[in-house]
Amino acid sequence: MTTLKTYLIVDDDSTRIRQHYAPVLGQVALQETRYRDRIKFITAITPRTAIEILEHNGHRLSGVLADCDLSAHRDAAEHSDKRAIGTDPTGTHYTVSTGIGVLDWTHRNLAKVPTWTIIDTTALHSPLYASAALLWFGSQPLDITWFDVKNRAGLIDTIEHPLNPKDHNTLWPTVRHTSGLFEELMDAKHYVDSFDWLHAMATLPRRNRSRIPGRRGDGGFGGQVQDRLRDLTGESVPINTQRLCYHFAAWQSLLKQIYQGFDVRDGAMRWSEWPDVEEEHLRAGTIPRNITYWDAFNPFTDILGEVEECQRFFKAPDTRLALHRYRACTGHPAKDDG
Repeated sequence: MTTLKTYLIVDDDSTRIRQHYAPVLGQVALQETRYRDRIKFITAITPRTAIEILEHNGHRLSGVLADCDLSAHRDAAEHSDKRAIGTDPTGTHYTVSTGIGVLDWTHRNLAKVPTWTIIDTTALHSPLYASAALLWFGSQPLDITWFDVKNRAGLIDTIEHPLNPKDHNTLWPTVRHTSGLFEELMDAKHYVDSFDWLHAMATLPRRNRSRIPGRRGDGGFGGQVQDRLRDLTGESVPINTQRLCYHFAAWQSLLKQIYQGFDVRDGAMRWSEWPDVEEEHLRAGTIPRNITYWDAFNPFTDILGEVEECQRFFKAPDTRLALHRYRACTGHPAKDDG
């Protein structure tokens, strides 16, 4: 007798639930006899519901599929009842408000349960979430379109072979590559972690986002980032533009390589506006060392900062906690490379 496998889908997007998941909820599309005795999907639309299911029945699940960007992190009070309170192995409580948090909880408490990150490969936030989830938890990428009828065989094949993704997951080569680039980006440090620098630039106040060169508000671009870093970290980070430009160029290069592996529209990425500057040329002194290259446009503020889901990646406490846990487990702290 075939064992029925149950998978939990965590997503709060009603349109996606209706268009993509509804046809497979229950025992996959009962008219599809080849699947109906093998696969069953259930859903949770909030982190709180997901954690409750995982706490009581997680050991019975064959896998967890999560959309990493959930609305429970939003500041509005209406979302507070969607969040869950997790407890780590030390007994410390923390808030689970995103799909990253759900995958992190699963990874730590149900280590034998495979996990996947549901992504739309054309969405601007997907490269961040997919790369982070694979690096931090081993969560494999899963394209939302695979739930459609014409792709369903690929979906089933992917989730039924979690230990051999290179032969069954067509997104595996891309995200495996970008997760390595993402690790390099997160490993960087200049006084504070690159994660904090990107967080600061992605959440600069909108009033300071004038794209007129040299007109980014009082103190210029560097001064604004310094103020934002102080708000986020409590540290007064020195802004030495002749050194900081090396890091900006390196981080921009890594970010560009990560995004070029996905199907995000060229128009959304605005490639023609990215500063044409390379770290090696700055260090060699063949071009002026300064951060004015990023005055008119910088991808951290003008791309990531314009997308709410990208901002939430950096703002959500459970994302930062997942990064720190990964570093603690791997003994892989960020390093300042000058």
